[in-house]
Amino acid sequence: MRLICGIMCLNMRRRALLLSFLSRAFAAESVYLGLRSAGEQVVYLSAAGQVLGTVRVGQVAHHMALSPDKRRLYMTADEATATIVDIASRRRIGDISLSDNRRPRGIGVNAATGEIAIVTEQPSGLLLIDPSRRIVRKRYDTKGSGPANVTFGPAGSSWAYVSNTASGTVAAIHTGSGETKIIRTGDRPGGSTLSSDGKELYVPNQASDNIAIVDTAKQQVSANIITGKGPVSAVVDPAGKTLLYALSKERRVAFADLQQRQQTDYVLVPADPVSCSLSTDHRSVLVATTGSVYIISIASRRITAEIKPSDGFPVGAVLECGSLA
Repeated sequence: MRLICGIMCLNMRRRALLLSFLSRAFAAESVYLGLRSAGEQVVYLSAAGQVLGTVRVGQVAHHMALSPDKRRLYMTADEATATIVDIASRRRIGDISLSDNRRPRGIGVNAATGEIAIVTEQPSGLLLIDPSRRIVRKRYDTKGSGPANVTFGPAGSSWAYVSNTASGTVAAIHTGSGETKIIRTGDRPGGSTLSSDGKELYVPNQASDNIAIVDTAKQQVSANIITGKGPVSAVVDPAGKTLLYALSKERRVAFADLQQRQQTDYVLVPADPVSCSLSTDHRSVLVATTGSVYIISIASRRITAEIKPSDGFPVGAVLECGSLA
């Protein structure tokens, strides 16, 4: 009797192991969305770099952002247009006219409301857009030149932060009252990111080789992190203790301790990095370079994979959108 029970238990364990193996073997892989300015398209890439499809999005594709439910992709695409792509069907499903606001650049999505923010260069402005009605609701003056990126502030705060690249400032704009505070951060501020608790904004300054830390309650710079050459974009690790950013002039992705306020480590990449973003599981950072996309483990601080587009054309930005299966 004991022998029979032992065999039955063994079979159950084997069945469980087999099911576990099969679930891993047939698990749908993540799909990566790459933006190609030169090719005027969004490209779908497998983890192996195979081009799964493309969507033409406009004449001058610059920035992109996912909707909160990750079903739509928004991007600035033409001289006075924003474009919407349905990710699953791989179709361009709509455009949003920006009217007389031309040369759109950075784009951000409010995770709580789904509202879109877009900055434009001619004239310098911040546009708030209702994606469901596909209209511009409000426009604000950024009080600077060369606005390039926008980041929404802490949830419920109604603040949005615009990097005025040519002015060396960040415009903190209250989208409710229209109040604007100008914060001088450094030369050529770029894409910023918010801390996990929303109390700080990290602004890479490409020409100053530093990252300014903005206190979002006081709307002023509280500290600076000295970096390597050419920091261009940044993300925060899930624990909220480490800042990761691309160094465009050193072929490195660097790590800074947010408590110590200093750069502590880096990972070399084979080509010039141009942007970075977090993976969907927040365990890795995706680094787009002038050649391939590299996946770097935050825990081990090593390159764990390379995504080299099979058609040989690089991407300027990349987002992981999970499985489309």
